[in-house]
Amino acid sequence: MGGRRAAATPILDNKKARKTKAELKAREAVEKELQKIQSTLICPPDLDGRAKKLWGEIVTLVQSSEYNFLNDLDAGLLRCYCESVERYEVAAYAWRKTLRKKIVGKGLEEQRVIDRCLTEMSRAGEEMGKYARSLNLTSAERGRIAAMQGSIAKKQKSAMTRFMNDDP
Repeated sequence: MGGRRAAATPILDNKKARKTKAELKAREAVEKELQKIQSTLICPPDLDGRAKKLWGEIVTLVQSSEYNFLNDLDAGLLRCYCESVERYEVAAYAWRKTLRKKIVGKGLEEQRVIDRCLTEMSRAGEEMGKYARSLNLTSAERGRIAAMQGSIAKKQKSAMTRFMNDDP
């Protein structure tokens, strides 16, 4: 079933429901405060192996980014993403090293193992793509966030302010 993914709506969106200047100012203050909150994203204790290492890499990426695109509410989805990556890597390793990248096995049992590896690689790969987009982990999603943040900052300067300050 196809469809569009939900897009984050900025709090300062004033196109559909008109708000007073006081309401907009209050919402802007709340949005700025929410951006200051550091995400803790504590790794679940039962996560181990490659999934735990990936969790640490992603948390480091989030903390080094100027835009807080993940927070503690994303922990469950991040866990699913990390586990999908680990499952993909386990299946891919077995297919590459143990099965030597075979597509057709010599016997029925070997063919079943090949099929299981390829099926798991396919399933985990699809999950990884979905979760990465949802978590804004792809470069395209992070670029979209950066562009959106830049356009919001540009809109916040009124035309009169830019004119008075000789800003382009």
